[in-house]
Amino acid sequence: MKSEIIDLEPARQLLERHNNHIDSYPISFRGINLIIEPDVFNPDFTKVSGFLADNIFITPKAKVLDMFTGSGVIAILAAKKGAPYVTGVDISATAVNCAKNNAFLNNVTDSVRFIQSDLWKNISVNEKYDIITANPPLLPVYPETLLEAAIADGPEMGLTKGFLQGCKKHMSNKNSVVYMTFSNACKVYFSDPIAFIESVALKNNLKIDNVIELDVGYELYRVIKFMLN
Repeated sequence: MKSEIIDLEPARQLLERHNNHIDSYPISFRGINLIIEPDVFNPDFTKVSGFLADNIFITPKAKVLDMFTGSGVIAILAAKKGAPYVTGVDISATAVNCAKNNAFLNNVTDSVRFIQSDLWKNISVNEKYDIITANPPLLPVYPETLLEAAIADGPEMGLTKGFLQGCKKHMSNKNSVVYMTFSNACKVYFSDPIAFIESVALKNNLKIDNVIELDVGYELYRVIKFMLN
């Protein structure tokens, strides 16, 4: 990752913590035991994953899709909360394999499956969900490694846009909800990040229902709840 207008030091420190692990290692996150593989994002290394996990309301019979699933933790948490059908999606084969192993570790393989896909590409148009979650890469810089791709998108925030573009066709009904993390890191390209994301949402028949914020000093994290417009 390179940028002349963004302070990437917090991101570099985050990557350094990951790169200190050359083998798989165990963690506990929100009461869930996980094994993290090298090149897979550790949800315990930043506050944003926990912030998302704490602000998703999972109804017991909801069908759930978790995009950018990484270690699979959000999908597994959804299953633990009673969701009977959960799909986790990630473009990284390494992450998908890690997530599958973590589902087995947590005895939720009957209700959780993981798919390798570039966003919605490998998701059937017939698949509909009550709840869709996403913790996309938040930094508006281009990644240069597999691990960097977990936190860096690009100046145009193409992955966030692509995620929102596909939500409507996979929402089961007018009461379906989307929970997505977002931050103010893209303010160097979009002066009003919320106005930017709202415009993307409206173009894709979504509206912002709620925004919850967490200020971590160097970045302002948000969990945005969307509904059909």
